[in-house]
Amino acid sequence: AAASVSSSSSSSPDDCRGRHLFMAAAALAGEQLLRAQLSSGDLSKFITVSFSQGVEGGEERSHVPRVLELATHYQLMEDFPQLFSHLHFLPLEQPGVRLRVSNINKDDYFCVGSGYALFCALRDRPLQLT
Repeated sequence: AAASVSSSSSSSPDDCRGRHLFMAAAALAGEQLLRAQLSSGDLSKFITVSFSQGVEGGEERSHVPRVLELATHYQLMEDFPQLFSHLHFLPLEQPGVRLRVSNINKDDYFCVGSGYALFCALRDRPLQLT
């Protein structure tokens, strides 16, 4: 899932179209999520990922649409190792072993090219999620 991004309170037609498309996609994904829960109970293929939590009225809240709350949620960059583990079906811990993948954690993800590009994009343009 993705989040709608805006830089001001005024909306262009493209911003409105994007929000409507996002809400339609979230509703479709939510329907599939509910079907999976009712039929097999296996929701492992459904995940949501966000870059940060928002603060609204002094209280933290997720930017994940309510219809997708049944899915496993990861917050980048704090949950980067858990997301990697989920996507690659690799347990982070086993008896006597702890998985450590280079450059897949919140402290050094920017040491690789794609991680650095993401770091710069987040640093240079603060997002206002709506």
